[in-house]
Amino acid sequence: MITGKNTYFISDLHLGSRAFDNDRERELKVVSFLNDIKSSCKTLYLLGDIFDYWFEYKYLVPKGYVRFLAKLCEFTDSGIEVHFYIGNHDIWVRDYLEKECGVIIHLSKTEIVSIDNLKLFLGHGDGLNPKDTGFLLLRALFHNTTVRWFYRWLVHPDINYSLGYSWSASNRKKNRYSKKKTRSVYVYDNEDVDFCREQLRKEHFDYFIFGHRHILLDIRLSDTSRYLNIGDWIFNFSYAVLENGKITLNKYSK
Repeated sequence: MITGKNTYFISDLHLGSRAFDNDRERELKVVSFLNDIKSSCKTLYLLGDIFDYWFEYKYLVPKGYVRFLAKLCEFTDSGIEVHFYIGNHDIWVRDYLEKECGVIIHLSKTEIVSIDNLKLFLGHGDGLNPKDTGFLLLRALFHNTTVRWFYRWLVHPDINYSLGYSWSASNRKKNRYSKKKTRSVYVYDNEDVDFCREQLRKEHFDYFIFGHRHILLDIRLSDTSRYLNIGDWIFNFSYAVLENGKITLNKYSK
C-alpha cells in the first residue's frame, strides 16, 4: 500500500563508470537516499544516465548494481511507481528492468506529465538543440533497432562492455571531469532555456525538469514557469522533490 505523497526526481548516477574510484560508495549513497525517501515517496522519476553504459542482450545484462536494482524492486513491489526516462548513456535499455524490477520505461526524448495539478515537461535533456546535428545523428544511430540488432549479434558482450565503459570514461576525463576534481566542470549554455521558452510559446508548463547537464539550475522562465536541472550523483548528490504543490532542488548530505 502506498503511504507517501511526494514525487522525487533524480538523474545522472552513471553507475559503473570507470572514470571514478568511488562507484560502490556512490551506489550505496543512492540506496541510502532511496531508503530515506521510501516512506514519503509515491512516485520516483529516474531522468536518464542512471547507468554509465547499459546494453541488453537477449539473455545478458551488465553485471553489478544489485543493491540499487534491489531497492528499485522494493519500491515497485510496495506500490511505488518508478519511471525511467532513458539518457544518452543508457539508451540500449530493452525489457529487463521492466520485467524484473517493475520499472516503467520511457523511450521518448521528452514527455508531458501532469502531477498534483502541475503540468511538467520531462526528459533527460540530451538532443534538445536542433542545430547539434552531429549529436542528433549519433543519437538516431544508437536508437536504430536494425543497427542495435547487428551490433548485438556481431560484438561479443565482453568486447561490447569494455568498449562502452572505456569510451565513456575517456570522454568524461577529457571533457568533463577528473578524479581529482571535486565539482562538475560541465559548461552551461542557454540552449536548454531557449528550448523551454520555445515550448512555452506553444503551451504553458509549470516546470521543465531535465538532467544531463550535471549542474543544479533553477531558472525562472516566466512568472508561472521554471526550468530545473537536477544535477547528478557524482559530485552534487542532488534531487528534486514535488511536495505540497511546489518543486524544490535539494542535496543529499548523508
